[in-house]
Amino acid sequence: MVAFLGLKDPNRVTVLNALPGSGLIFSTPLMTKGQLQEIFVEGPKYNLPVIAPHLTKLVKSKAGDSSLGWIGGFPDMQAGVIKMGYYMEEISIPSLELVSLLFLRDLILFCNLKIAEISEVAVVKNSRVWRCKVGVPEGTPNGKIKLKFN
Repeated sequence: MVAFLGLKDPNRVTVLNALPGSGLIFSTPLMTKGQLQEIFVEGPKYNLPVIAPHLTKLVKSKAGDSSLGWIGGFPDMQAGVIKMGYYMEEISIPSLELVSLLFLRDLILFCNLKIAEISEVAVVKNSRVWRCKVGVPEGTPNGKIKLKFN
């Protein structure tokens, strides 16, 4: 199995501008296998400590079925990344849905974070890029906490 490289990976799904002013980007492998799907939070190193405590809330939460859940969330300041994973016992969630719907929804529901009304999603496969816009997940009122980034 090849290790995921985050923004340097040639095959990934990324969400940009979900947290305005942060420069943080969420990415996951384009193709996932197994029970653990990775999500990397990357961007300016000085903004990682701002979001890290909120990601810890995701790890402590249990969304619905107890066989599902977030793990990780510890910043690697040298690398400028927070590595997280979503554990699934038997259910497989497509990468696009994981990062652009489930992750954003859980930032709102479990962390009460206010995300951008519109974020950009980029699907990257080798040198080709497909872009689209996504809004706040349908049926989910936006969070109240607007993070302050440097």
